[in-house]
Amino acid sequence: MYLSGKRAAVFVFSFAQQMICIIFGYSDINYYFLPSPQLNPTKATSLKSSIMDDTIFRKFENTRKELLDLDLRNVRLNFRNTEKQITVLQPSTASCYKHLVEQGLPFSFLPNNTQLNDEDTDSDIPSAGILDDDPTYRSSSVTGPTDSELLTRHKEASLQKRLLKIHADSRLFLEERGINALFLATGFLHWFDEKSSGELRKAPLLLIPVELLRADAKSEFELIYTGEDIDFNAALVEKLYHEYHLKIPLIESAENISLDYFFRQVQEAVAEKPTWNVAPDEVHLGIFASGRFQMYKDLDPALWPSEKKPDEH
Repeated sequence: MYLSGKRAAVFVFSFAQQMICIIFGYSDINYYFLPSPQLNPTKATSLKSSIMDDTIFRKFENTRKELLDLDLRNVRLNFRNTEKQITVLQPSTASCYKHLVEQGLPFSFLPNNTQLNDEDTDSDIPSAGILDDDPTYRSSSVTGPTDSELLTRHKEASLQKRLLKIHADSRLFLEERGINALFLATGFLHWFDEKSSGELRKAPLLLIPVELLRADAKSEFELIYTGEDIDFNAALVEKLYHEYHLKIPLIESAENISLDYFFRQVQEAVAEKPTWNVAPDEVHLGIFASGRFQMYKDLDPALWPSEKKPDEH
């Protein structure tokens, strides 16, 4: 009985040594404490390595998440319709995704000269829920677009002005920062910030990386998918989890994804918030740069070679 108690005391003392070293950043336990002869050196080394690896990984992930910019200045959390965005009325999110991503085909732009004015505010656009999207609004009174056209909310002059502005801004981001910040944002969560003014906020759920191209200054713009990874708005996932204790699905890969199922999952995840809803077919084109988001993506251990993981150096 005495021997068993002694072994337990030695183990607890050794474990406390290791935790002190981890907390204070000591690199070598043996330098600060004499080795315990009663504890198997192999087991001690293995335990030390396991604890430190787990701690380093958690610290690394927590630091990485701090790069997500979770305040309301982040356009990925608080989207506002400005002259720097283009609102797409048709086609639906599923059709946009199929045409751009799955088929790899370009879209051209179609102005809307008969229905909405550019001066209309966001409140003039219905907040379509996932089960009650308003088909009357989306079809409008104008001739529908072809399969290769995006029907926009904007009149001809305004549409061209916005396209030129977005094209210039996206090229500037690419030249100065080396990142593509242009996305076709599809499917939006309409949520209310209960911790501030209770104002309606909009956050994209699915962001398709795209590029605006044209042959020359007199040609019309076309929108193409860049082939980069589809973005599922990790900033929104983190904010809702930490501030509202809501766990919405974070999709790592868009391969074989069912958009309808994904949007329903999000709607179910926020069901306890009766004023929140998902607008699956709300679509906007614009710059969705988020400060240090590219660093967050670059530090994803899954993107690094197995022998060069960033949390292992």
